[in-house]
Amino acid sequence: MSNAWINTNSGRQFFPLAPVADDIDVGDIARALSHMCRFAGHVERFYSVGEHSVHVSRAIEAMGGSLNDVRWGLLHDASEAYLVDIPRPLKITDGFAPYREAEKRLQAVVAVRFGLSVKEPEVVSQVDRSMVAIEADVLFVNRNAAWQAPYCEPRLKELVKISAWAPDRARREFLDRYKELFSSNISQRWVCQPCGMCGLNVEKYCTRCGSSDVGVFDADR
Repeated sequence: MSNAWINTNSGRQFFPLAPVADDIDVGDIARALSHMCRFAGHVERFYSVGEHSVHVSRAIEAMGGSLNDVRWGLLHDASEAYLVDIPRPLKITDGFAPYREAEKRLQAVVAVRFGLSVKEPEVVSQVDRSMVAIEADVLFVNRNAAWQAPYCEPRLKELVKISAWAPDRARREFLDRYKELFSSNISQRWVCQPCGMCGLNVEKYCTRCGSSDVGVFDADR
């Protein structure tokens, strides 16, 4: 295993190829992802991996994901805080196989550090892929004719609004979302019967349509 290490924003000596759970810090993750641009920077406006992660998490919550699903949504790219973001067309090639292995190994340690399920939930992968289409519509101006966006459910397009936050705001939003999701008092989630909107904790009225016809379920269901 490589002894190569990086100096994190908190001053830690971190070994991305031999990660240790106790060395992973949410502040370092938020700082790095909020300064890291999606699409290798080839966008009209700066758009961070940090903002992307917050949107994925919120979308999964609104679609009825469990607490574990929603937490995974926020942290699904946490390994990139230490390994940087590689565009998917490159990442899936044979030449980047070692990177994929390192990413998989590090993400597994992230799951241990934050008490997540060992395997990334399928809903996280689905929303993550769909986000590409939403983001491209807002951030791409000169789109090559050969580039094709993945399928995105119409409902997801209604739920996600790309804001292109500056790094400082992206960092704050990421940390605020982390505090919200990892607080000890989240035990239930709700779903609006008329419109299907969902959320964590108990609400008397739907935050989307205002209906009082709201059902309550265990947060981890």
